[in-house]
Amino acid sequence: IHLERGEIDLSTPKELIVDINRALAEGKTKYPKSGGELLLKNAIATKLIERNNIHDIVPEDVVVTAGGQEALNLAFQLFANKTGAGFSPIWSVAIENFVPYSNIKFYEIPFNDDFTIDYFALEETLKKIEFLYINNPHNPTGKIFTREELEQIVELCKLNDVFIISDEAYEDIVFDGGKHVSTAGVAACNGYQNIISTYTYSKSFAATGLRVGYA
Repeated sequence: IHLERGEIDLSTPKELIVDINRALAEGKTKYPKSGGELLLKNAIATKLIERNNIHDIVPEDVVVTAGGQEALNLAFQLFANKTGAGFSPIWSVAIENFVPYSNIKFYEIPFNDDFTIDYFALEETLKKIEFLYINNPHNPTGKIFTREELEQIVELCKLNDVFIISDEAYEDIVFDGGKHVSTAGVAACNGYQNIISTYTYSKSFAATGLRVGYA
């Protein structure tokens, strides 16, 4: 099946275009502070608290990256030469780029035919890995993980001392009354902190070419 890249077929918001043009006119084209300017990191922390229910976040927890892909690459690099897993089918960049680049032994956990989770397969896999990659909303199936599913996943990862990398690039691309729930928000309620969440402005603001993301 031929699937296209994740390009949003909407225009970048006019307010963003105006602000970018003003910044360019003011000469704001130099290197920013590595990891993100404090003004931006403060704004991101506020967003994570108010919209993602990750209430223990402070600006020092935020790293601004060159798109969501760099955020994910950095996260996968933390587990170089180790073991991981993710729900299958898996986003091609993760399985074809991040995994081999970091020399990770990676296991695929296929969804059931109706895209529900095979918890037996998940439990068996968690016994032999060090991190679980969750892509929610999921690329390429479009599945949105429910709060109940995330609660079970977090509990199992906590029991098996498995880190979670939560890729939430499509958090705002949700239709038909669906609701995105952030894994870290669920994990915080569960008292589990071994989680890295990654986001991007590419999808939410229909600005894939700007290459701005954060972890």
